[in-house]
Amino acid sequence: MYPPTHRTSAIVIASLAAVGLALQGCAAAGPGSATSESPNGSAIPAIAEKVPDKFSQVVYVLDATYPPLSYQDASGKMTGVEFDLGMEVFARAGIDADVQPSAFDAIIPGIQAGKYHLSAFNDTAKRQEIFDFVDLFQSGTSIIVPKGNPLSLSIDDLCGIRVAVQLGSQQETTVAPSLNDACKADGEKPFEVITYGSGNEAVLALTSNRADVVLTETISAAYAVSESPEKLALTQDEPLDPHPVALGMMKGTGLAQALQASLQSMMDDGTYASILAQWKMDSLAIESATINAGK
Repeated sequence: MYPPTHRTSAIVIASLAAVGLALQGCAAAGPGSATSESPNGSAIPAIAEKVPDKFSQVVYVLDATYPPLSYQDASGKMTGVEFDLGMEVFARAGIDADVQPSAFDAIIPGIQAGKYHLSAFNDTAKRQEIFDFVDLFQSGTSIIVPKGNPLSLSIDDLCGIRVAVQLGSQQETTVAPSLNDACKADGEKPFEVITYGSGNEAVLALTSNRADVVLTETISAAYAVSESPEKLALTQDEPLDPHPVALGMMKGTGLAQALQASLQSMMDDGTYASILAQWKMDSLAIESATINAGK
């Protein structure tokens, strides 16, 4: 089975109940969606001078359908914790960011093709071959089941069922194949992986009985359950595959060091903790700004 890292898993699982309750209603109005400037309204010169000249303006692309990480609110404005953290990082570095929405499976190819400069997605050793990452916070993988868990499922016992995932997500590309390898090793039937263009579509597949579980980011799982507690539930499993969620950009551009310094300044003055707390994600904080810490 996919081995959890117990310290991170314990932190994440302990926060699920609080996150699920507190995030109700966030889709209507993101709590930190106005944090697009540094505290004094201007760039920090010592950080801004670290930014390569060609990155004074960037295109920051985000999944528009993945609350509470990134999504469009009722007015069509992008919001979410990845939006708020990213915009504060850019402001302190003197970077003008054009935020664009996208389906998740188009984000990584779009960065590689030069359409976008950076996004927020999971930092893994494999992706570090192509991208540099400035790590934002910790996450993991969990499952969403129908209320009451009628099939008595757990995250390490999915063999032979229907599993919904978001197209292009780490759950599709890494976690599901590893879990299916374990099924095969145990002589059991692999589960069916059903891909959907967004996390919302994967959840809809579950509620319409086109899937038995949704395999997704832990924080997004908690949010989905908080939005439909009469239909959905979390299991008591420890999250799998603990990993940083990070600002990802093409490798070797020199931008990561400036963004790392900007994020560290947010940690030092409390702004980082404040943004996470607004989204009820403070228990997922990391201790210092790191580059390429994913394993």
